[in-house]
Amino acid sequence: MKNNKFNQDVEDYNEMKRDSLMVLIFNIVFVIIEIIAGIFANSLLIITDALRDLGDSFTLLISYILIKISSKESDNLYTYGYKRFTIIGALFNTIILFISSIVVLYASFYRFENPEVINVKISFFIAIVGIIISSEGVWRLRDNNHIISKSLMLHVLEDTLGWIAVLFSSILIYLYQIYIIDTIFSIIIALFILFQSIYYIKQILNVILQKVPNALDINELKMKILLNKNIKDVIDFKVWSLDGSIHVCTITIKISNDDVVSKTTLIKTQIKELLIQYNIEYITIEIQV
Repeated sequence: MKNNKFNQDVEDYNEMKRDSLMVLIFNIVFVIIEIIAGIFANSLLIITDALRDLGDSFTLLISYILIKISSKESDNLYTYGYKRFTIIGALFNTIILFISSIVVLYASFYRFENPEVINVKISFFIAIVGIIISSEGVWRLRDNNHIISKSLMLHVLEDTLGWIAVLFSSILIYLYQIYIIDTIFSIIIALFILFQSIYYIKQILNVILQKVPNALDINELKMKILLNKNIKDVIDFKVWSLDGSIHVCTITIKISNDDVVSKTTLIKTQIKELLIQYNIEYITIEIQV
């Protein structure tokens, strides 16, 4: 069972590498399209947005490198492996999103007083291309529950929502010349990303500070362990998360009497089989008589 779980972990990290690399490539391609469109449209706004997306590409590149490092096996330097490198990438991503949301909010409030004329035809074309490319990234990252994948998903989701807003803004501005609608959409999306980034920063800090994973109930696990008639008490039970998905546990139990000492191997196996179901893969069990 443990080997199957290990193979699944390797497969998950390989999938993360592939998905993050593809999202990075799509983002770079779109930056090139934006720059070309900005030059032809003589639009500083589009070129500026291209430079922002180029910054996103740098963030995605850092994430890809950290995911690649995290897939390495354990060694004498990192005995638990390199999986916690993904936590660094996730924290980096979400902090960048938090800062960018603040900057967008500041720029949006400035635009309320100084609205700018937008080239709606070019914006409409770029928005369609942007939606297609960013939606591909959302689709690729949608099922991965690792923290760094969720932070990358938030990056891509920000782009997708942004281009959907540009699309509708272009239509409304073209029909009704309501230029302020672009700013209103920007504020709504920035607030959404801001609160989401705060939520994910809290989740990442919980992992760094070795908080018990949210999906686990220590009391419930103790009760299930004590259903084993050979176990008298759970003296100590510590659980923390390695990367937000894979967990670590140390447990000290007291067996009921000396007669079951010969069954310690069986008892440990039974406990491990239970804990592995909760993504607890690194398990240390101490038995007291």
